[in-house]
Amino acid sequence: MVDLDHRTKQPCPISNTTFRPSPDAMAIINWTNKVNEPDLVFPKSQMKFFNFLWNLRISYPTQEIYIGDDDIRGAFHKPRYHPNVVALHTSVHCRKLVTNTGGTFGGNTSASNFEPWARARQQYAQHLWNCLTDTAFVAKYLPPLVLAAPPPATQKYSSATINILNPGVFCQGRQLPNPYPHHVDDNPYADIRQHFRATVLASICVLFCILGFPDDLR
Repeated sequence: MVDLDHRTKQPCPISNTTFRPSPDAMAIINWTNKVNEPDLVFPKSQMKFFNFLWNLRISYPTQEIYIGDDDIRGAFHKPRYHPNVVALHTSVHCRKLVTNTGGTFGGNTSASNFEPWARARQQYAQHLWNCLTDTAFVAKYLPPLVLAAPPPATQKYSSATINILNPGVFCQGRQLPNPYPHHVDDNPYADIRQHFRATVLASICVLFCILGFPDDLR
């Protein structure tokens, strides 16, 4: 166990699945290979986020830009294993048999297996951002969104230069949605005050639609 005495993080178990109590004992790491796992795209997320910030500043040179992030708690447990392979991910902790029905953090396929869920959320959220009335029912699950007070009208901002690769965030007179560039289970975004609540709602709405709502017993 790590982070036992950490002030902000919860304790995290680490299982060394290379140990075999008998020759025929197989862990899930013995049956999976990174070669045929989904591609990892999250390493490029940070640059995509910075690029969108730059384009926001191009289109809104005199407005405050607010930044947010949605972090999925226990993300790798959300995609479930088929019951036939759950036994491959068992371990013993404190003389108790522990069976994991979902992926574990640090597994050799944990980040790869989550990428399809992240890509689905990213694309669905971009779609919903353009029809924001569909996200109103999610508001009851959110705490109040309180943004910092707007800066004074005399506030000066650093400028961003427009070029052929960075035309701003408008296309045919309409703002493009956030790219929602997931960094595994973190979903960063940014927007001006006028659109920030809608940007958050679209992200949370899609998260629940894909992985389940808080009051869903499943």
